[in-house]
Amino acid sequence: MDVTSGREMVEATNSERSLRFLHSQQFADVTVTCHSHTWKCHKVKLAERSDFFCAAICGRFVEAQNSIIDLPDDEPCIAARVIQHIYTGSYPNKLSNEFGTLFENVKDLYTIIENEHVDKDGQGGSGSLAAPQTKKRKIDPSKASDATLNTNSANTEKSGSVAEPMTDSAASNVWTALDLSIALYAAAFKFGVKPLQEQAGAAFRKNLLEEFSSGSTAAMQLHAQKIVQAVYDNTMGTERMIRNKLLHFCLSQEDASPAQIDQSTINDMIARIPEFAAEMAMCCLSSPSWYCRNCQSRQKVLIRPCRCGKRSKVCNDIKCKKQYVQDSICGACGTPGVVAPAGFWSDVGWVYKARSTWEIVSWKEAWTGDSS
Repeated sequence: MDVTSGREMVEATNSERSLRFLHSQQFADVTVTCHSHTWKCHKVKLAERSDFFCAAICGRFVEAQNSIIDLPDDEPCIAARVIQHIYTGSYPNKLSNEFGTLFENVKDLYTIIENEHVDKDGQGGSGSLAAPQTKKRKIDPSKASDATLNTNSANTEKSGSVAEPMTDSAASNVWTALDLSIALYAAAFKFGVKPLQEQAGAAFRKNLLEEFSSGSTAAMQLHAQKIVQAVYDNTMGTERMIRNKLLHFCLSQEDASPAQIDQSTINDMIARIPEFAAEMAMCCLSSPSWYCRNCQSRQKVLIRPCRCGKRSKVCNDIKCKKQYVQDSICGACGTPGVVAPAGFWSDVGWVYKARSTWEIVSWKEAWTGDSS
């Protein structure tokens, strides 16, 4: 491809300019490989946006010496999206048309991947940079196609035509935008790309609500089991963003009318997934509702155990109060750390009712836990 003219580059947006450099391979000085796919990239771009690539490029590893970074344990369709995000900063729910041409002799990336056998247990060579330890992914990106990256759980043919609503047999195989958000969240954690992790977390919550908004069906129940299993297979216990959002959604089903996930389905998942069972036992939803300063709604929020070990309630320790607010997630907008017990603002601070008495918390203490 010819290098874009200087005038076109000046008039392009930052993301468009970055993609053009990536597509033209101009000034490329590092090669990223993933199975049969190769990308010619720029060290400064990768090192700036990714902790993993920064370590590979700047550290004393083989990759830094030969300027070749191999990703043997990743799926090309996910690696491609991570690289696209690094260059554009946008959420890569679809690959750009230009970026798709970077795959040699691949017109339909996902058709090729469906016919490939990828060794999930492949190991990097001796002396090469090891990726951060993450759980083995059990989502199958080979089911992905840009046509199926939508917010409803319907299988889509490769031709792009929408098939009939998802059946029970197809529920365990369909790849949706919700699956993609889980895979991208896990990849963003592995590669140390915080903005993508936040975008994937937000997309997870949005797609979770949309995919299960049509009510309870047998196919939906199977899909729910697949999603919960995927979240706990692909995230670490210390990475709370999408786990907390999933827990809030599952706990809210008890009072939902109608419920999107049957209680029998949740009970089955509790029996089969130990980590999910433990967290469902330790967490609860607040009662009464709390007030969110981000969306100004009153919602029940997820309550995790107090930092000092107390379950489902908060002691009077300032550090516990601070952690309690930070861990709370609004049930409406999904924003963490911006809620307080429902009440009203006054000249002296936030006034809310605790048990049978009214309490006053200064604005500073309400949001930071600092009473000084």
